[in-house]
Amino acid sequence: MTAAATVTIYSSADLCGRLFTSFLGDRLFKKRVMYLNIACCLLLGLENFAAGFATLYYQLVIFCVVAGFTAGAMTAVLFTSSSEVLDGWFTQELFAVSRVGSGLGIIVGIGMTGVIYDLSGSYHYVFHINLGVFAFAALCFGAVVLIRNCILRKQPNEDSEELPLTRPVQ
Repeated sequence: MTAAATVTIYSSADLCGRLFTSFLGDRLFKKRVMYLNIACCLLLGLENFAAGFATLYYQLVIFCVVAGFTAGAMTAVLFTSSSEVLDGWFTQELFAVSRVGSGLGIIVGIGMTGVIYDLSGSYHYVFHINLGVFAFAALCFGAVVLIRNCILRKQPNEDSEELPLTRPVQ
């Protein structure tokens, strides 16, 4: 087996994660997409930490399967999670901001990975930094859920001119 096989395994697992989330999304994750993002971030962080210690090919295959599946699940619900943050308000704007953030992360992440490898001669530190990045992302998703549930979804007063975050039923 070669490194190209691991890329194929990662891509196949990514596809399976996207299909799983797409087919079962309405039944399992409706109104709970942000919790799925938290779980995927934590799982990605843990497997990145473990990948820093991987020395055998089968361990790399396990890394590719877990990383691909969880990344695919998160990619499949990107627009849905943008909609869920504010209960459907400003979905397109939030989706655009999230895509810009992803693009910047890719641009900066690849360069930083090269710098870390050049300085240390190993990808070991990159995997451990990824643990921190994914843990931070999980905390941010959790903070969004808490802010949304505890502050933004409070019912406004009858004479308030603020927009509620839930659309009126017609």
